[in-house]
Amino acid sequence: MNKTTYFLLVPILICSFAFIAKQSSPVIGPGQGFIEVEGGKIWYGIMGEGTQTPLLCMHGGPGGTSRSFYHLSEISNDHPVIMFDQLGSGRSDHHQDSSLLKVDKFVKQVKAVQSELELDEFYLVGSSWGTALALEYYTKYPEGVKGIIFN
Repeated sequence: MNKTTYFLLVPILICSFAFIAKQSSPVIGPGQGFIEVEGGKIWYGIMGEGTQTPLLCMHGGPGGTSRSFYHLSEISNDHPVIMFDQLGSGRSDHHQDSSLLKVDKFVKQVKAVQSELELDEFYLVGSSWGTALALEYYTKYPEGVKGIIFN
């Protein structure tokens, strides 16, 4: 292989490997967005760029917000901290449909976040009502849950 061919192939190979690595990585990084669920859209936010197992946080309420998890910002240097506002709360869509206020609907919201962000392994963190939600989620979808933190 001559030098010209080598200098042409190396950048192509590097770009190819970067593309493949990007495709297999979970969709985690600082930022925020919305996920469509039954009844509307839920807001999520991700703090930090840590590379260790992320924390998926569930707030109290129903009716609370994820703001109570901002104090975990230092942990996010190691573990991404994923927060979301449950439907009807905070930055998520609000509704008047009381049939959406059922445990299985809230569990489906957690599952939607897990699926959208392609979380293979994570810790569940629950605060107040969020502890019950974390336990309900785990009983239905234990795969990938490394542990639960009840607060």
